[in-house]
Amino acid sequence: MAETLYPFSITKRKDSAFYMVRFKDETTGKYLPGRSTGKKTKKEAIKEAFKMLMDGSFMKKLERKKKQLYIRNAELDDTDLVYALGEMKRRGLLSSYTLSSEVNTRKVVEYLEEFWDWEKSPYIKEKLRQGHTIHQTHALNMRKFVGKYWKDFFGEKTLGELTKARVREMFDFMAELPLSGHTKNSAIRAVTTALKFAHSRELIEKDLTEGLVWFAENYSERKILSPELARAVFSVEWNDRRAKLANMVAMCTGMRAGEIRALRVCDIGGGVISVAHSWNDNEGLKEPKNGEARTVQFPFPRIEAELFELRESSPFKDDGFIFFSTIKGKPIDSDIFVDGLRDALEKTGMTKEEAKGYVFHSWRHFFATYLSDKLEAKLLQRQTGHKTRAMLEHYASHKTDGEAKAVISAQLETFANIIPV
Repeated sequence: MAETLYPFSITKRKDSAFYMVRFKDETTGKYLPGRSTGKKTKKEAIKEAFKMLMDGSFMKKLERKKKQLYIRNAELDDTDLVYALGEMKRRGLLSSYTLSSEVNTRKVVEYLEEFWDWEKSPYIKEKLRQGHTIHQTHALNMRKFVGKYWKDFFGEKTLGELTKARVREMFDFMAELPLSGHTKNSAIRAVTTALKFAHSRELIEKDLTEGLVWFAENYSERKILSPELARAVFSVEWNDRRAKLANMVAMCTGMRAGEIRALRVCDIGGGVISVAHSWNDNEGLKEPKNGEARTVQFPFPRIEAELFELRESSPFKDDGFIFFSTIKGKPIDSDIFVDGLRDALEKTGMTKEEAKGYVFHSWRHFFATYLSDKLEAKLLQRQTGHKTRAMLEHYASHKTDGEAKAVISAQLETFANIIPV
């Protein structure tokens, strides 16, 4: 058979001991690059060439080279490239990719600062639009974390350059700082919350926050007063009447400092207090924590009367705050509450160092501790407003007369020997 009838040509270079085969491209009619047959005689080389032609292995490699040359030389726009990358991801050949033209070329620090900007953040706007509770103070604190810890940490790095390894390195960075586990976790969440949102909005391809192991938050046990010490505290002379009454209200109701600061005359009456607001120095009047107003029992008419008298002594008759300050439209500073408590504790014989172990929030724990064995958990939680999501869904918002009587009975039994009823 003449060699010209073969779908290949057999040649031998002077510097090689073996014959080469060059197959013909059926589309173009041109011969493809040669490949050694590994044979020293032409007859053996022809047989090997037919064998290579039959199994198709050489042709497959040549086709692959042609595809690679096409991809290398092709003029692909962003649409073509995104399609190709998406197809590779679909086939499991690619886990993620980053386009230089995408928004994730934005610097990490710039993104974080805007993310926690109350006026600009799309995250905050979406939370508020959908009825979720988020406060300006929280956003402000998160932004402070960004400036304090993460500005230098991330530097000029862009969102698209972030990796899981770099996110995990945040924990190594925070581990070296003399902070509580709670503070470390809060600082890190200033970043991870923003990254989760970026992933959900397809600003970054991968969720970089998966599988993180957080710092343990070992809270030290809160110091609470005994009933005997509480009685002694309210028996001594207080320097500020407002501080004494605020501490009494906190003890008897479990209310938070911000909720007490926000109290106005219209919130008190008929043996109950309507906890409809809280005061925050950054935001002013806002919703209570957890975003839910509540009514607490307050069967203490003498204290109620003193609260009304206190309001009458305010130099600002039209701003409504019972616990007034020296500035119109702003209630008393919460530091006055805790300073008054510690001063009273010292007057009972406690050292200044021991008194520092108590905070105004201690009354909330006092209330919960001494009423926990007198009330069902659900009644106590309704009184304090300290609810988890599951509890909010499980318990109804209404309160029956029988439940109110149970709360009042427990309050009177607990506090009758501490303060005048």
